Amino acid sequence: MRYDKEIAKDIVLHADFLESIRMGDARIVHDTEGALLVQLISWPLYLLAAANVEEGKQLIEGMEPGPDGETVMVVRGEQLVAYAKQCGFQMVSPCVQVLYEGKDPIPLETELEIRHPDRSEYGKIKDAYTLPISEEEVLASIDRPEFSAGYLNGEMVGFIGMHPEGSLGMLHIFDEYRGRGYAETLEKHMINGRIAAGAYPYGQVFYDNEASLALQRKLGMSFSKDHIYWMWK
Repeated sequence: MRYDKEIAKDIVLHADFLESIRMGDARIVHDTEGALLVQLISWPLYLLAAANVEEGKQLIEGMEPGPDGETVMVVRGEQLVAYAKQCGFQMVSPCVQVLYEGKDPIPLETELEIRHPDRSEYGKIKDAYTLPISEEEVLASIDRPEFSAGYLNGEMVGFIGMHPEGSLGMLHIFDEYRGRGYAETLEKHMINGRIAAGAYPYGQVFYDNEASLALQRKLGMSFSKDHIYWMWK
């Protein structure tokens, strides 16, 4: 890619680009030394990075809405965020992008049985998941083979999965099992699986979610220098 030099300055900030391209799920819409725009094939999400702000603004103007009439993008750069707001985009809280850059699996010893949940358990997982995405999207994420739940004496203690664009997420521990290190265990399991698949084990954390950020530090994740922003209109 022509944007490689900018990516090299902060690999973590651009991990979503790298993983979507690795998965073969990326259609490169625009690639110059000044800007990179990718659209996912599996669902209508744009990823935008632009060292040249004016070039980035033109790309925002040219984005086509998805089949449901909504335009969704993940963008980096406060100037582009401000311009997108002028163009009618809304945004959620800024996120820190995190990436496990180690090449070897993380040592993992656990009392948990970790496996894909049975379909009879999907409802319990769906009810516990709180981010504002559709029920259809939640169930599709649970259906992915990477989705994992942890069990203690046959009882589900929590779960973790992947979002459609390839980021680690959906991590949840049920109240009665918190404080036992199970969140760390499940994320280690997922990171190790992504390493085995040759993937970029990355995630996105709200900038003010101190508990999750502390967990990422404990796991040895690298943090992006700047924030990323989910935006839609």
